[in-house]
Amino acid sequence: LLSVQPDLSNSMVESILEETARDVGLPATQAGAGLLDAEAALRRVMRSSLDVRPALAGALVAPGAAPFTTTVAINSPSLAPMSVVGMMAPADWFEVVNVAGTAFTSTLTNGAPLYLTVAISPTNLVTGTYTSTVALTGTRSDLSKVEMGVPLFVTVADFNQALYLPAIVNDGSTQPSAPLVPYEWETPVDPVTYTLGSADWVTVTLPFVFPLTGQDSSAASYYSDAVLYADGFVAFPRAAGGTVADPSTNQCLPLFEAPTQAIFGWWADLDPSLGDGEVSTFQPTTDKFVIQYKDVSSGAGVSEPYSVTFQIVLYANGNIRLNYQDVPPRVAQSLWELTPEVTVGVQANNGLFHNQVSCVTLTDGFGLPPESHQSILFERGDIY
Repeated sequence: LLSVQPDLSNSMVESILEETARDVGLPATQAGAGLLDAEAALRRVMRSSLDVRPALAGALVAPGAAPFTTTVAINSPSLAPMSVVGMMAPADWFEVVNVAGTAFTSTLTNGAPLYLTVAISPTNLVTGTYTSTVALTGTRSDLSKVEMGVPLFVTVADFNQALYLPAIVNDGSTQPSAPLVPYEWETPVDPVTYTLGSADWVTVTLPFVFPLTGQDSSAASYYSDAVLYADGFVAFPRAAGGTVADPSTNQCLPLFEAPTQAIFGWWADLDPSLGDGEVSTFQPTTDKFVIQYKDVSSGAGVSEPYSVTFQIVLYANGNIRLNYQDVPPRVAQSLWELTPEVTVGVQANNGLFHNQVSCVTLTDGFGLPPESHQSILFERGDIY
């Protein structure tokens, strides 16, 4: 904290640490203010700024291409509120669908981003490149300002297949993330299918002992069993652990209640018993074990229904790969609300170590959910 704000007094540092501590559910006489949250404390003293991901919004398309949407997230690394004003120049080829008019004003803090969903209509455009910008001005509490633009574009070119720019799934801050890698999809080999309904789970035996560890194997946690949840994640409970009380409600990482060791491929309110949903496992090679969610529908209470097809791939060496064949698009319902609500990431060692790619809930937002035909790789050391 002192490296960011050297003029902080000891009492100010103590106050910040207490205010940002995580509640662990114990009385103050036993746990004090709670669990120290160094990241939250640092974000309390960091200077507000604007961060936009993806850094630009648009695509290369063929003549006559159908309209499409793309969503950007506007975030700040700081927990200090910042006022944001956005201005958009009208054009006939795009529309920011979740903003009325050509301007908006809101407040921005880390974990409560602003979202813009841009509908781009290239169908009747002649070949060429069309550009525009959403101009952003942020005003900090000390009245200093920061300005940046969100470039919007569409290039209409004469080629046979549309080529979309790759998206960036993390929020660009110090939030942990895992890199996008070339998309892969594992072909099922003698799959075992499980009958799961809403909030159901099943325990499976792994074909190898899976190390959910860091690079130091002496601090390892090795698992021969895993618990598959209908709601899009795989847990590795320890002997004292239990099943997840409310698996249909996703939360942001880290978690200090079950599931404290888990891989969240697409943690959301899912129900494989609806429609043609299927959850299965298979082993394509001796060093891989795949959990596949195919055409799994969102739960009955989800306001914007969808289905997902994705894979969680466990490697015998401790690596983890998430493959997304078909997931719903990111759509901003308002400046502050993004759908779908989902958590993607990994955590281990009772939540002390985690790597969160994305978390979207009604109250929090970190990063952007993966898109169809993307893969994410967590190498063994990325979790710690």
